[in-house]
Amino acid sequence: MRLLTCTGKTATPSDFVTFWRTDYSADPETDDKSYLEAIRHFVPLVRAADYENALVCLNALFKWKDPRNFSRDFVKRNWQLLLDGRLPEIIENPSYALQHILTGGRVWRIFFLHCCLPDECPIYDQHVHRATTFLQDEQAQEIDKLPDAKVFTFYLDRYRPFLADFARLASACPRDVDRALWAYGKALLSPKWLSTILHQPAAI
Repeated sequence: MRLLTCTGKTATPSDFVTFWRTDYSADPETDDKSYLEAIRHFVPLVRAADYENALVCLNALFKWKDPRNFSRDFVKRNWQLLLDGRLPEIIENPSYALQHILTGGRVWRIFFLHCCLPDECPIYDQHVHRATTFLQDEQAQEIDKLPDAKVFTFYLDRYRPFLADFARLASACPRDVDRALWAYGKALLSPKWLSTILHQPAAI
C-alpha cells in the first residue's frame, strides 16, 4: 500500500493519518462536537422511545454531514422506519437494510445506517471511496460510476475491514483514519498532484 503526504513523501500509517487528518480540519475535535453529542445519544433515545429528542439528534447529524444539502424529507422518510419499530431489523442485517429498507442516495443511506450502528458502520462518501480504491488498487475509482449494489458491497465487505486494519496499523481511532482518507481522497482530484504521486516508488 502506497502511503504519501501531499509532497509525495512516503509515510507510515501513523504519519499518514497524522498528516492528512489535519488537512481535513485544523481543529477536527471542535468541528465534530455537534456530531459526537448527537451520535452518542441517538440510538439510546430511540430504544427508550424518546422520539422527540431522538429526531432532534438525527436532524443534527444530517445537518452536520452536509448542511448545504440537508433534506428533511429524506430524514422524515427513513425516520418513519424507526417509528415503525424496524431498528432491530436494520441493525441485524445492514446489507439488507441498505438495499431494501432505507431509501435515498447511497451515501445518505450509509450515513443513516451509521447513525444506527456508529461503531460497526463508519461514515462513507465519495472522497473516502476514492482514497480507499486508490490505496488498495492504485486506481482511484469514482463512486458515482457504480450501481448502488456494488457500492454497498464494497462498503460492507472491503471498506469496513480496511478501515479497521488501517486504524490498528496506525494506532489511531477509526474516525481519525476516516478524516485522513477524506482529505486524501479530495486531494486525489488534483490531476497535477495525482500525476506526481503515481511516479513515487511503492512503500509499505
